[in-house]
Amino acid sequence: MKDIIANSNINSKKEALQSYTVKLIDHYKNPRNLGEMKNPNSLGEVRNKKYGDVAYFYLKIEKNNGNAVIKDATFQTFGCAISIATSSILTEIIKGMPLNEAQRISKKDIADELKIPLNLMRHSIDLAIKGLKNAIRNYYDKKYELI
Repeated sequence: MKDIIANSNINSKKEALQSYTVKLIDHYKNPRNLGEMKNPNSLGEVRNKKYGDVAYFYLKIEKNNGNAVIKDATFQTFGCAISIATSSILTEIIKGMPLNEAQRISKKDIADELKIPLNLMRHSIDLAIKGLKNAIRNYYDKKYELI
């Protein structure tokens, strides 16, 4: 809890606990799309050296009327409750979304979806966004090859 307060504009333990919304807790306790994907088109990995969080985003991308669209997304996140919840909600948001739209998802979009203050554990939201953007970049750069 001290970590949450120290790394945000939140002033008290009570205020930090109130920021843990029902939706955030639900995505932490029951993460959606959790696990390694078989035969993804792309993989994005990101690490937060300061806090030790690690996230992997697996994407299955298909062409639809000439547009690259995310047909499926899964994740593996090793970190705090907010890191897991933000990764979970992000996979729900991006399914069915064209890549050019997914690239524009912001930290505010995720915070709004989870109904949490943007300043609450900002590094956790950054982790999810960077993991997704790395997966998209790897898809375009053709860096990820199926093994």
